[in-house]
Amino acid sequence: MKRMLPLLPSRSGESPELSPEDKYVPIRLDSVQNNTELDFDLYLENSKNGNKRLYRSRDLVFQDKHRERLLENNISVLFISREDVNKYYVYVESHLGTLVSNPDVVPKEKASILYEASIYRIQQILEEPDRPENIERSLVLVDHTIYFLINEERALESFLETMSFDYSTYTHSMNVCALSVLLAQRHEINDPETLKILGIGSLLHDIGKSKIKPEVLFKKGPLNNEEWKLIKEHPAIGYDLLKSNQLIPKRSLSPVRHHHERADGSGYPDGLPQESIDILASIVRVSDIFDAITTNRCYKKAAPAFEALNIMKDEMKSKRDKEIFHDLIMLLGPKRSKEMLLSH
Repeated sequence: MKRMLPLLPSRSGESPELSPEDKYVPIRLDSVQNNTELDFDLYLENSKNGNKRLYRSRDLVFQDKHRERLLENNISVLFISREDVNKYYVYVESHLGTLVSNPDVVPKEKASILYEASIYRIQQILEEPDRPENIERSLVLVDHTIYFLINEERALESFLETMSFDYSTYTHSMNVCALSVLLAQRHEINDPETLKILGIGSLLHDIGKSKIKPEVLFKKGPLNNEEWKLIKEHPAIGYDLLKSNQLIPKRSLSPVRHHHERADGSGYPDGLPQESIDILASIVRVSDIFDAITTNRCYKKAAPAFEALNIMKDEMKSKRDKEIFHDLIMLLGPKRSKEMLLSH
């Protein structure tokens, strides 16, 4: 099924998938839980002309029989009004625990709903980074994402199939979060609390970009020295935005501030040597680089995974970076990994 991202209009300069003319947005049937009261209307689409008609009014309970009838008619996609997008995602977030533990929902569908809900919340964070509610809701999403990644046998395949390869700060943040947690597990970091700390830091690693001018952040041509200097400020800005938030674990701030640090001390913003860089920040750095290379940007096309690994291997100079890079290769699958490891 096509990825669905009913995003609201953005002030950041990025282009959401919805146009201003879209009055209705698609949602997955599996995102609506049985025996729950909805705070939004549900619509069905006429297959012949695309017109929408009211199916279930808000404040009515969605029951098992409604799902059964829809499935009998091969309907797996419903629609909501554009004005109800926020209410829909508040509803989804409040029922994610039921969704991720439901054995009747296939892993790819769980991953898709988690991914879409997380991207929507990241958008809200980047649009309003000072709003406590957005940060609080993002922590809940991290909890459910980690539960899914730990307990679902096909978590990796499901997320890789779901991830967007068209770059935006929203999709990039979620891609890096999922990849970092999976990479940490491969690196034998399995403590749920540590994975949560990493999940929070990786999801919010680019929050500082919310304070960078859109004309600099989304410039299609090469950056001049002054613009590049502004971009390099985003880790420190993100750290400053989050450091006083009591909901954010202190260790989660390390991936936010230090995901561009390098083992030889040439990174930014602090020029830290390897021994001063948290392993969690190093994991996010590797995930960040891989996702940046494998997603389409306005100024370059995405590279295939194997090509991206070839590009990255020369960047991995320290023992720790090489170990994490090795884990990334093995995480992505045994195919051609032996060849890559021998060449490295």
